[in-house]
Parts: sequence; structure tokens; C-alpha cells
Amino acid sequence: MLRTEEILTLFSYSPETGVITRLSTMRPCYIERRDSRVILQHAGKQVNARKVAVVHMTKRQPERFEFKFVGSDPMDLRWKNFEQRVFGRDRVCPECGVHHQKPGRGFLCGECQVVYDKDHTWAAAIKAKYGVTAEDYDEIIALQGGGCAICGVSASRKRLAVDHCHTTGKVRGVVCAKCNTGLGLFGDSPKRMLEAAKYLLKYKPPT
Repeated sequence: MLRTEEILTLFSYSPETGVITRLSTMRPCYIERRDSRVILQHAGKQVNARKVAVVHMTKRQPERFEFKFVGSDPMDLRWKNFEQRVFGRDRVCPECGVHHQKPGRGFLCGECQVVYDKDHTWAAAIKAKYGVTAEDYDEIIALQGGGCAICGVSASRKRLAVDHCHTTGKVRGVVCAKCNTGLGLFGDSPKRMLEAAKYLLKYKPPT
């Protein structure tokens, strides 16, 4: 699914004509109908053309069923053919502060709901696999000084990995992806890693 920023960067939309233009070529996109959907192709993937129009007009991702297409011609994407539905009272997302109409349960907007679900899926996974809660994870990182237990790098877009002993199953710490891969390639063998360190030091150029 394309994010709001990606849609606004990749395409332009004319509410008067309903034409969606690809900004990289400045040519109108080829729109086709697939069952009940109207789509365009981007990077080998199908993109909902109606969603592109809504995102351009609202500058955000629409809630599910928030906008209804009321035009007689499914391919006519002029903005007058879209009708906004109202689900209950106007709500403010407690996470990002955006006003939205949220159908169903919960008060988060659509984008924050995706992040929330992803975080809770991750928390459930590390609890089931390692017996570590999200709070335990944060405490381990704090005890390590805020970063990888080996190299000290902080987490960026990807979380640090939970490292554990493959023999006992005991959690040893939290490490970055590179260090975690390195431990695995050396078979968690301190001897092999020490020999590798000696090898590197032997051929280390003088400073």
C-alpha cells in the first residue's frame, strides 16, 4: 500500500477532469476496471485510482468506507462523483492529533492503527518466543546504554534483535542486525570469534 507522501509525490490529480497524471513522465495514467475496482499500474503493482483521488483532495489516507463513489460511470473520477460518509462524531486521534471519522471501534486514525497493530504483533511475538515483554525489551536496551550490546549502534527504522543462547534459550541481550548475523555466522563460538579477532589484528595496517 502506498503511503500518503508517496501518492502525492508520484501522481497528480485534477478534480475537474478526474485525470490522474504520473509525475515522472507527465502523462495521464492508464486506468482500467477490475471487478468493482478502478486501478492503475505502478511498479508492477495495482493501485486503487479512487484512493489516489481521495488522498490528493484530503492529503491523508481515507478511513475504510469513508468515501462512496456515486458517479454513474465507474471510470469518471471527477471529484463531484465522490461522497463523504459520516460515521458518528468527529474524533481526534490521540496519537497524532488528526481529526477523523472513524467507523468501528477505537479512536486511532487509520495510519496510527496500522502502527499500533504492528507494535502489538511484535510484542506478542517476542513474548511467545523469548518470554520477554515490551517493557523488558526497553529495560534491556536502557541497561546497554541505549544501543546494541556489541557495537553500541542505536535502533533506526528497524528494531534491535533479541539475542539468545541457542543451547539454553536464555536471552543474552539486544543486538543490531549486523552483529546478530555475525554471531550466527560464527556459530556463537567465542573461540572462533577470538581467532578471527587475532587474524584481523595480525594484518591490521599500522596507524
